[in-house]
Amino acid sequence: MLNAREMEKITSGYMHLQSRTIYAVYLSTYAENGEIILDYVTASRCISILNPDGSPAYSPNATEINGYILELIESGLVEPQNAPASVLSDGTPYYNGVLCRLPAKFDGGISDLSFRLYRMHAGWQPSAQFSEQAVFSGLSDISYNLSELNDFISYWITTKAVKDDAHWNLAFITFLKRRRHEI
Repeated sequence: MLNAREMEKITSGYMHLQSRTIYAVYLSTYAENGEIILDYVTASRCISILNPDGSPAYSPNATEINGYILELIESGLVEPQNAPASVLSDGTPYYNGVLCRLPAKFDGGISDLSFRLYRMHAGWQPSAQFSEQAVFSGLSDISYNLSELNDFISYWITTKAVKDDAHWNLAFITFLKRRRHEI
C-alpha cells in the first residue's frame, strides 16, 4: 500500500501509467526497508498485457522499462544507490540490477519508522515502545534475558513473516507470556 508521500509524488505531474504501475505494483510492494534491486524482467511482467488466448498483447522490452525507471528517478520516487549497470549506445544510463532506495517510502519522521515492515534478523531488539506495550498487554514481568530473546529470534528468523516494530514487540510479548505460562 502506498503511503501519503508516495501517493502525492506518483499523482503529481506528468508520468506514464506504466511508470506508476511499476512503482505501485512492483517497487513499493517488494522493497525491503525502502530498498530494492531493480529487476527489469519483473517490472516488465507487472505491466505486460495478455490476450485472452494467453499470447502477449503488450510486452515492453528492457529499453522501454529503462525509460519508465528513468521517469521514476526523475520524479524522485527512485534513487539509485550505485552507478548505472551500463550505459546504452545513446548515452542513457541503464539501471537493471542496481540497488535503489525509494525515498518517499520511509523518509520523513519517526511515525514512518514505526510502520516499516521487515523480516526478523539476528540483531533484532525490542523497540523503545516495548516496555509500554508489555505493561498494557498484561505481561507480569517486562524484563527478559538473552536466552529468551535468542529463542524468540531463532524461531522467527526461519520464517518469512514481516512485521513492523509494534507487531514484533507484540509477538515477543506473546512468546514471553507463553514461555512463562501466563496464557
